[in-house]
Amino acid sequence: MPCCPSSRGLLLCLLFCTIVVRAPPNKPERRSALPPRVLAGPTETRRERALGLFLVWLQINLQTELSLDELACRPRILSALLNRWGHSLYKEGSPYYLFAEGINRIVDYHRHLKGQLTEAWDAARVWMDLHPPQHRPPIPFLVLRAMMAVALWKGWIFFAAVISLCFEATLRLADILQAQKIHLMITTTHRCQRRSLFLKVQEPKSRRRGARSQHAATTHAETIDLWEALVTLLQPMEMLYPFSQGTFRKQWQSIVRELGLQAYALTPACMRGGGAVQRYLEGHSIADIQWQMRIKDQTTLRHYLQEVVVDEILAQLPVNTFKKLQFFESVSSKLVQEALHKLKFQKQSC
Repeated sequence: MPCCPSSRGLLLCLLFCTIVVRAPPNKPERRSALPPRVLAGPTETRRERALGLFLVWLQINLQTELSLDELACRPRILSALLNRWGHSLYKEGSPYYLFAEGINRIVDYHRHLKGQLTEAWDAARVWMDLHPPQHRPPIPFLVLRAMMAVALWKGWIFFAAVISLCFEATLRLADILQAQKIHLMITTTHRCQRRSLFLKVQEPKSRRRGARSQHAATTHAETIDLWEALVTLLQPMEMLYPFSQGTFRKQWQSIVRELGLQAYALTPACMRGGGAVQRYLEGHSIADIQWQMRIKDQTTLRHYLQEVVVDEILAQLPVNTFKKLQFFESVSSKLVQEALHKLKFQKQSC
């Protein structure tokens, strides 16, 4: 029985036409509410302490029954009280950070107050103008090498390797003390036979403003030699500095006393700045130093170098202390080689 034209057309459509069925749109992922901002442990501690001091000051000086939540509903009154508290701290000789962190802690708890505590921040700016912050003195290359020599002389090879890497790679001390063996890599470029050391920085300070995962690098031969020998003594998950922070601090203080440098406020935090200044003196560009230090703002680095390069610790040292530093610096390379020989022998005996 012949098909009618309409039936034939329908049959052709079914045979040759493809019916496209659109998939239902993906449903958005169900998430819980955003968690509150988490501050680093030391920052959290400082701010809580500062807020506690402010609340005690309120009770002693005003004998008020108002709670912080009630004061947060009256921004002008709270700002005026914070201003008075700041003047009180200043007269007592308290550090500036207590005032600033006290204000920040109140804003942490009551976000609507951000930008409304003008009178309090005005007092903070006046304080900063009267007593601008002092930069940590950058540790000179001569002092760093002398400290390495004393450490190696005492048998503290890990300590010597840590301060050398801090200086040469412009690292913060915490970047190394928090690192494990698996975070350190030594490579050789076959084209020019140049060795490089890379360290993955676990929790970079600038992770919220820059790359979340960062690394530091150096091509300094003696630093690489020391770490190449030391990592053979460590397990993959073992810390690069397999001792406590307290041990590092005691070793640092012991060497500072040994060299007669107690009066110059040299702390482990001075090594990063010292490495930056040394690279500047060697002719590296500001952009190169900025990349090495993993910082975002070049203006801050320019101001820092302008202020500290001419503020040389070595010019303030007594003659005998300077000669002692020169002596230890002169034997530092020899002591490095002796340490490497000792580590090689130790590895073979294992």
